[in-house]
Amino acid sequence: MIDGIGTGLSDFPSSEACQEWLAEKCRTAGKELWIEVEAFDSRYNSCYWERLKRQIEMASPYGDRIVVFDVPHYFSPKGIAPKASELYGEYGKFLSSLEVERSHF
Repeated sequence: MIDGIGTGLSDFPSSEACQEWLAEKCRTAGKELWIEVEAFDSRYNSCYWERLKRQIEMASPYGDRIVVFDVPHYFSPKGIAPKASELYGEYGKFLSSLEVERSHF
């Protein structure tokens, strides 16, 4: 399931409602739900950390796995744009602070 926020195809309330519905359907079918969150905004620039964090936190209750859509110029420690490096650093700090099993992310 692609959350669609980075591409501008969805907003937070719509994505969350979809994720909740899909999680229920996947549980009923005995399947896992993997949710992709996007590390870019609708103009295809790196998004701000707070938005990526909000997407991850929104998907966490519903997805069995969360996949961060990563293209090096959006999300990289050596990204061309300073925002890409900042985003990568904040994400790393976030993962380090989690008390859940790392393989969930």
